[in-house]
Amino acid sequence: MAWHEIDCESFEPVDGSSTLSFNPYPWLGCPKHPCWPRGFPLNLIRETSTHLVKIKKTKVLGNQVAVFQSLADHEPDVDAIHRMVMQTPWVFQKPIAKQSRPLVLPKGQFSPYNAQATLHNRNAFFALYLPISVNGRVSDIWRSYFAQALFRLCNLKIGFMRRPLVVQDRNPHSYEADFEAELPLYRQTDRLITFLDEWSSSPQDKLAQHPMEY
Repeated sequence: MAWHEIDCESFEPVDGSSTLSFNPYPWLGCPKHPCWPRGFPLNLIRETSTHLVKIKKTKVLGNQVAVFQSLADHEPDVDAIHRMVMQTPWVFQKPIAKQSRPLVLPKGQFSPYNAQATLHNRNAFFALYLPISVNGRVSDIWRSYFAQALFRLCNLKIGFMRRPLVVQDRNPHSYEADFEAELPLYRQTDRLITFLDEWSSSPQDKLAQHPMEY
C-alpha cells in the first residue's frame, strides 16, 4: 500500500531552549493564558520554552503519524485545577485556511493526548490498551506518554488537528473529586516523562530493540 505525504507543521526550540514537554494549547488557539491540557506537568505551565517554538512546514508519510488528537470545543479536556482557576466553557480560536495544517511533534518531545476524539492509525493499535491500575482521570494520559516512548522506538509520531472536531458538553462533576483523582498527574507526570525519555533513548535495551514483540 502506498502512503501519501501529509502537509503539516512541526517545530524547533527558540534560542536552543527546550524541555521534554510541549504544551500544544497556546498554538492551537486557546483564548486564555496560561492554558494547558489535562496531564501536562503543572511545574511547567508558565515555562515559555514549552510553547515558545519556531513553527516550520514539513511533510510526513501518512503511516508515520500514529495518532491524531482532535481538540474539543466548549468543554475542552483540561484538569480540575484549570477548571477551578481559569474556568470553562471556552472555544479555540479557529485558524485561517492556510494555517490549518496538523501540528506534528518532533522526536524527543512529549505531549499528553486523551481518549476523546483521538484517531489511532493501524500501526498504533498496540497503544489502545488503557492501564487499569490508576484512576480514569489518569489512565488515558499516562497511556499516551507510554505510547509516545514506544512510538519513538518505531519511528512514529503524534499529531494535533488544528480545528476542533467535536463540541463537548460535560456532565456535572465535582471539581474537588476530579482534583483528588488527578493527584498522580500533578505529582508524578514530570518524573514519568523523564524516565520514559531515558528509557526510549537506550537502544541497548532488548525491549527497545524489539518493541512490537512485547
